[in-house]
Amino acid sequence: MVLEAMDNPNPNRIHLPDLRQIGVLVGIYLALRTLFYAFPTLKTLFFIYPVGGLVSSFLGIGDFCNGEWIYRVGHTQVILGELCSGTTFFSLLVAYLGMRYQAGGLSAGWLVAGYPMALLANASRVVCSIQMYAHGLRSMPLSIQDLIHETIGVVVFATTLIALTLVLERPWHLFSLKESSHNSPAREQPS
Repeated sequence: MVLEAMDNPNPNRIHLPDLRQIGVLVGIYLALRTLFYAFPTLKTLFFIYPVGGLVSSFLGIGDFCNGEWIYRVGHTQVILGELCSGTTFFSLLVAYLGMRYQAGGLSAGWLVAGYPMALLANASRVVCSIQMYAHGLRSMPLSIQDLIHETIGVVVFATTLIALTLVLERPWHLFSLKESSHNSPAREQPS
């Protein structure tokens, strides 16, 4: 397996970003994080409200109040607010897609698709967390609850990024079990 910069078009190699592309990634990420810090209402309008609506539609529970979604699970309230808005993941996802776009490997449609991908990933994370509370997590110590909640987020978001990377990179040749033609024994041709 050979590693090389993304500018090389050889399809049989894993592509690594060059410094310019890493600069684009970091620049987009920091710009988005700054935007959400400067205008926190963007989190509510474009992330908390739609993600909570998806979760509420899926689970059939949830109330939107004062910029947060509240889900009642037994005697526990699960709150989807600013800390769970998913904007950090969105920023990372769009920065990655922006880096790939700048390298010339993606259409602008992928940048636009980053928004619904982030919403769906965050909604999946929230649904998983609520289901964990519904099935016994709330009876565990708070430190264990926090650890499991954070782990769910890492697993869902990492899985989304890995799946997206596999779709974009298409590294299927690395997993091929076929032998190369020059190592295969000669076959007899039917007469």
